[in-house]
Amino acid sequence: MEVREERSDAVALDGEWAAIRRTLNDYMERERIGVAALRQQIAAGTDRLPDDLTDQALLRFLAGREHAGNDIVALCTAFVEQAGQNDPVIALGDALAGFQQCDPDDDRRAAVCGAYEVTAHLAPIEGLPVKDPAVRYGAISFEAVPGRPYLRAVETTPDRSASKLREEAGQDHVFEGVALVQAHGVTAILRDMLTRRPKSYVLDRQAAARPGKFSGIVTSPAYDGRTGAGGVVLDVTLAEIKQD
Repeated sequence: MEVREERSDAVALDGEWAAIRRTLNDYMERERIGVAALRQQIAAGTDRLPDDLTDQALLRFLAGREHAGNDIVALCTAFVEQAGQNDPVIALGDALAGFQQCDPDDDRRAAVCGAYEVTAHLAPIEGLPVKDPAVRYGAISFEAVPGRPYLRAVETTPDRSASKLREEAGQDHVFEGVALVQAHGVTAILRDMLTRRPKSYVLDRQAAARPGKFSGIVTSPAYDGRTGAGGVVLDVTLAEIKQD
């Protein structure tokens, strides 16, 4: 019994460390900084000397190549908690989790984590035949947020916009936001990171015989550059992308 409890504690600890690693890697990507700059920010944010944490030790922890010492984990955890205070996704998640019902069970949230391919199912329009009713819409990922009862959501969709701002940016649409695991499945609230255009998903779990799959709707305003904005509602399915 003691051995099983020790194994369970070890698995839980590994999960917490993995979530911290993901958060730090996301932070570096969002802030466009490297390991050296992150080490400096961790030191400044935790009132430690920069030499208390080396680039090599931080890099090994971020890569998950070996277990880190308690000091490194404590510094990274403290920084993640502090950085969350200035993270708009954390602010949104804290507010939503206090406003709407969400599942407090860590295992059920963990079961949703992962990357998914999103397929849109287009309804035929009178006079405009649809050649292929199922088209690839994009990809979305859900990741745990340490110590929070919700998930961080990041979605990428191909650039189909006529927006001048988007055209100059020269990139696909990237959305960020929060996903709540709820009784029906998942609700996600997102924004375009470039324009802050809103988007939301309401997803139901598919049958237990088809794990890793969701179906539902996605809604977002669309701008055509001439007549203004109009609401777009699409039926979508999500299929988990298996990692090799």
